[in-house]
Amino acid sequence: MFASPLQRSRQRHRQTLANTRQPAEDDQAFDDFRRLHRERLYRAVTSVTREPDTAVEAVDAAMTQAAESWAIVSNGTATAGWVYRTALRNARLRRTRLAGDGLPGDASHPDPVISDALAALPFRVRAVVVARFYLDWSPGEIATALRLPVRIVERRLNRALASFQRAVDEGR
Repeated sequence: MFASPLQRSRQRHRQTLANTRQPAEDDQAFDDFRRLHRERLYRAVTSVTREPDTAVEAVDAAMTQAAESWAIVSNGTATAGWVYRTALRNARLRRTRLAGDGLPGDASHPDPVISDALAALPFRVRAVVVARFYLDWSPGEIATALRLPVRIVERRLNRALASFQRAVDEGR
């Protein structure tokens, strides 16, 4: 039977996983990673999406994807970035599918001025801001995680900070 390029790619991926998997060590390493990063990633994705249910599903799906591909994903230095990027993609796909359902937002910052300013930012800018200030990642780490040039990350941060400053000035 003829296999499409996507099917062949998936077959190669599964074969690579089968050849490189060391179950006991990988399972322990993934469990340690999950224990260390899941809550922070959940809070970050909740801050970006403002939808806790979406964030839980997106992070859990990203963690499942990471577990399935752990031998490959864990070889890089930006494993948390990969999971963050994957969770954001999952959340965005879910939001697209559920558009129009009127899901309530959940402001994750106690200051309503900051919360409203964060909510007013576009999704892609909010993802950079949350990674910088909630996950405490450097612009270089954000660029690696989101696969963006560092200059774009810095530009988005500068624009977001200017937007926050205007919101605080108007809120006084």
